[in-house]
Amino acid sequence: MTEDDFLIWFSIIPNLTLKRQNVLLNYFGSARDVWYASENILRTVGKIPKSVLDNVITYKDESKISTYKKLMEKNKIRFISKFSPLYPKLLRQIADSPNGFYVLGDLPDDSLSKVAIVGSRKYTEYGAYAAQKLSYDLSLNNIVIVSGMARGIDSVAHKAVIRAGGKTIAVLGCGIDICYPPENAKLRHYIIQNGCIISEFALGTKPFVGNFPIRNRIISGLCKGLIVVEAAEKSGTLITVGHALEQGREVMAVPGAINSGLSRGTNYLIKQGASLVSDYKDVLEIIGIEKSQFSNQFKENLKNNKILLEKNEQIIYNTISTDSVSFDFIASKLDMPINKLSSCLIMLEMKGLIKKLPGQKYIRI
Repeated sequence: MTEDDFLIWFSIIPNLTLKRQNVLLNYFGSARDVWYASENILRTVGKIPKSVLDNVITYKDESKISTYKKLMEKNKIRFISKFSPLYPKLLRQIADSPNGFYVLGDLPDDSLSKVAIVGSRKYTEYGAYAAQKLSYDLSLNNIVIVSGMARGIDSVAHKAVIRAGGKTIAVLGCGIDICYPPENAKLRHYIIQNGCIISEFALGTKPFVGNFPIRNRIISGLCKGLIVVEAAEKSGTLITVGHALEQGREVMAVPGAINSGLSRGTNYLIKQGASLVSDYKDVLEIIGIEKSQFSNQFKENLKNNKILLEKNEQIIYNTISTDSVSFDFIASKLDMPINKLSSCLIMLEMKGLIKKLPGQKYIRI
């Protein structure tokens, strides 16, 4: 067995938290030495409950590890340990970095800058627009967007990156083989195709409530900065902000209406010193990145068929030609609510596929 195998063993031992793993590593020097330590010596380790030491001893079973690794191989799941050159440098720097994590998909090149976008599970139309716009534009500037694949702003951010043909990472609060929330099965598939999902939790780990605050440190730890789009005054999103501050990351927030409960958290962060961001250029300036040329990135994404359109967006796009057409003409051709049509036209503009002309006319670019 390799040192990675021994760390995989660590990850599947029930209740062997990261803190307890590190107690054992500090005591013995390596996971391999823990494996080969006698039961009597293991019992001398303090700060770890007897029941957990019992689990360590019970799980010293090569057949368990072999079966587990075959399951990983079958599902194309890899384990990236701290010994791997693929382990992200920024994540390695945080005080409570995981000893290893599971990956499904391709971990984006570590030379690419990463920014986390998080927010409320319940969101307003304004919040959705802000998350889409920031995620989309940052992706076109080769920024990897990191989030948690949760309902709400997280999912909005991941989807916008995928539509832009960018790279995204979803950090899970459950086993990497479990889709949570279940309605994100399609999104999960696209994230894997356009980046990866990662988790420090063993395969089969259920999405327990206590797992999510733990995983939040990885979301911020991977990134140069964290953007909060919408958050209530006592939102769980603010836990991620706490991790980011402890890690020395840039904390940014999108301002919101003073009469919106979902803007109280973000407005409070700004009052406390978080950087106010209103577009992608603010973000790039804060994290110290020069912007690239949108047009070149659009052409490359279009050429490689990376830009994905939702069903309604595709229908509208097919209705617009290289000759300008009016809003009324488009509306007359489609059985679609006006507010939905307007929203889709805005998204097509954001994606650089159409251009709005004077007189509410549109043309393909």
